Amino acid sequence: LTRRAGVVAASGADLLIIFTELARLLRRLEFIGDLLARDQPLKQTLPIFALIHEGASWLIEFIEDCLSRVEGLDHAIVDALDATNYAIMMESRKIYTQELVGLIALRQAPAIYAKVEIAHGLLRNCFQQSIIGLAQLFDTSLDGARLFNNLQTRLEQSLALRRDLWLILQMVQRAEKERDQHPVAQLVESLSAFHNGSLHYLMYKDWEACERFIEEVSAARGAIELTPVLNRFGAYLETLFNQVSLRSVLAGHAFDYPAL
Repeated sequence: LTRRAGVVAASGADLLIIFTELARLLRRLEFIGDLLARDQPLKQTLPIFALIHEGASWLIEFIEDCLSRVEGLDHAIVDALDATNYAIMMESRKIYTQELVGLIALRQAPAIYAKVEIAHGLLRNCFQQSIIGLAQLFDTSLDGARLFNNLQTRLEQSLALRRDLWLILQMVQRAEKERDQHPVAQLVESLSAFHNGSLHYLMYKDWEACERFIEEVSAARGAIELTPVLNRFGAYLETLFNQVSLRSVLAGHAFDYPAL
């Protein structure tokens, strides 16, 4: 791509370096992803995160240097590099000043897993989207799934999760409004299916809250116990649905709001 006509030699060489460094950062993230998938001890990921931080910081400085030499660069390339630099800088700041802070002191495995999963997911998404955005400057028809196999899987999972969250939300709201006409057994059955299915496409940090609400709904006896649980669960599901809908992988995939 960087050798195509219309890309001046100097900028082509710079872009090749940027693509290479982004790919290198993603390769380091694969080691963390493998540890997450195999449920291995995760504090050992801290040196890898440190290497990624060092590489991302170098890349930010390199892109800033490229932008200081904008003469002859196409405006679209300048804008894309500026957006890439901003995204990497903001995500790195969020991860290394918030998400990973205090990880070394944590003792509970679920809390450690949640922090590492969030940091890994944010960085992976940032680096992948940066590569896709820059590559599409030269081939507008390029589909991100052609570059990254996991994007198609993530898209399919996110589509299913968004749909299921919406349907569960509708069922919870209906059960709250019409609890005398609609037996709770049907809702409990649907929640059980959700628990065994697309719930696993949520971030790990959201699993516990969902499971707790499902348990509370199943254990409730009568309207007095059930109504406040459904009210809180509905508010939580609405927030969760909105968060999932903001996933970058769902951009361009409008939601059709299926009926029950």
